[in-house]
Amino acid sequence: MAELGASDAIIDGEAFVVDQKACRAFPVFSGFLAAAGDVRTMLAGFDLLKIDGEGLRERPLVDRRKALVNLLRRRPNGIVLSDEISGGSDILAQVCQFGLDGIVSKLRVSPYRSGRRQEWVRQNAC
Repeated sequence: MAELGASDAIIDGEAFVVDQKACRAFPVFSGFLAAAGDVRTMLAGFDLLKIDGEGLRERPLVDRRKALVNLLRRRPNGIVLSDEISGGSDILAQVCQFGLDGIVSKLRVSPYRSGRRQEWVRQNAC
């Protein structure tokens, strides 16, 4: 927490590893870690649910992302900010080329709700 400059925080994200060949999403690399040598485990943060005791779940995604950008401005070791992207089906092809399994599309005005929602759509890339 000291590296983030916060007393507490809940970051929603996805773990991944980076090696010399590619990025791999968490479900893909659980067995890979045991056999690998030079890998780095990272967290791609895409939402901020709580900061310094304040719950942010009811705020729109756009506000939570601004707070997340602010939190990660110090570039903490092992945590990166996920990119916000827009576009068509070509994005899924690019995501697949990077070795990632897909993207999640969210309405910028939506509050955070656990579980699957109509406001959040997961699209597999490969």
